[in-house]
Amino acid sequence: MKEIIMQILQWLFTCFGGPFIKQKIHKGRLWIFHFRNRKPPLDELKVRKIAYSVLSGSIMLAIPYRNLNSKHVFIAVAHRESKESFDKKISILEQFGKAFRTIWESERPLLHISQFQVADIDEDGTNEVIFTTEEYGTGAYSKRMFVYSTVKKQLFELCEDYDNQNLAGPVSPQIDVNPKSDEDFIEAIEHYAVEQGFLQTTQTVDFDSPDFAVQRWHVSNGTKMKGAVKLHFYSDKPRWSSSISATLETDDILWIAYFKGPLFGYIKSKNQHFVAFSPSWKYNWVKCLTYDGENLWFGIISVRGILSFKFDQVKGDLNYYNYFKDKLLPEVEKIQYDSGVITVNNKIKIPVDTLQKLGTHIKISKEHAE
Repeated sequence: MKEIIMQILQWLFTCFGGPFIKQKIHKGRLWIFHFRNRKPPLDELKVRKIAYSVLSGSIMLAIPYRNLNSKHVFIAVAHRESKESFDKKISILEQFGKAFRTIWESERPLLHISQFQVADIDEDGTNEVIFTTEEYGTGAYSKRMFVYSTVKKQLFELCEDYDNQNLAGPVSPQIDVNPKSDEDFIEAIEHYAVEQGFLQTTQTVDFDSPDFAVQRWHVSNGTKMKGAVKLHFYSDKPRWSSSISATLETDDILWIAYFKGPLFGYIKSKNQHFVAFSPSWKYNWVKCLTYDGENLWFGIISVRGILSFKFDQVKGDLNYYNYFKDKLLPEVEKIQYDSGVITVNNKIKIPVDTLQKLGTHIKISKEHAE
């Protein structure tokens, strides 16, 4: 009986006690290691001199550190060819004898390094080198966190891409991480990234809120420039984050177009607003307006031709005309209506009834066809 009890206890220790004790021993070793190395192994001046002697150029930042299972000193270095250079690199140096050698260097040039640090993100006793970059483009923005693991000899990349130019697109960033092969390490990157301001709450879209009026318009109507338009009405005047590009007051409706944004209609008697038209690409904003008593006529940036919108209490109707008398109309810089005639750019006169009689037979250029 005694032997059976001992076998059971040994089995329980093997199955449950072993891993638990190993984990506690590892945490204890980590605590002692961090306590002993609470001060950097090299002072700032010396570490910069070492970094320069190995890499040359302009040393922006050099971080000395130790790892649990190595007697060597390591240095993470952010550097560039000279103080005049825009391109930057990250290198890792390792002590080798009494000298230092480069054991890793980033391959692609880095323009904007917003953070650079060393941390043991997976708590295995070996520090990772982490650097983040920010890139700006025309209507786009991306944040990237790079994590280099000297244990895995691999660079991991977490990316958040924001596309602000597509008004019909997602409102939250597109997130990706590569490589995807090491799930445990990616989980460690995830936790660390959240602490550093990445991977924050995905924006919740509420189509009943005027903040998402444009998103609701595109969900209901797609990216159309002609055809029936479904409308949704919101209380109060419209609000948008940019400046006003054009306004026109007609009867009970105040039409308001925004720079890099939509065209709103504000019904004064009801204190309500709606989106009449929203470009899928924000650089096609409405820049000029006129009214013939029934239809609102307007021109948009970077698109040749005229658009019209007819409001019918609960719905709307869009039309797009870019040919007149078999000639391609220009981009509309100025538009006026008087006595049945629309004047484009102070020189092209177009009878409204002629356009409306052509109806669906009007030519649509390939670049703007549905």
